Amino acid sequence: MIEKRIDPLGRTYYWLAAQLLREKGAADTDIEAVRKGKISITPLHFNLTDFRVLEKLKEMDVEKYVD
Repeated sequence: MIEKRIDPLGRTYYWLAAQLLREKGAADTDIEAVRKGKISITPLHFNLTDFRVLEKLKEMDVEKYVD
C-alpha cells in the first residue's frame, strides 16, 4: 500500500506500507525469515525512467535548444 502524506513543511511525500501476510510462505521468502525472528534484507531499485520518451528525445535535435 502506498500512503500519500504531508510533511511538517507542507510538502507531499509517499510512504510505502505493508502488512505481514498470515498465510505460510515458501522457506526462502522474506515473510518466513521474519516469522522465524530473522531479518530480511531485500535490495530494491526504483527505475522511473520513461524509456519511450527517452527514445523520442534521442531522435530530437536538442542542441538547438541549448545556449
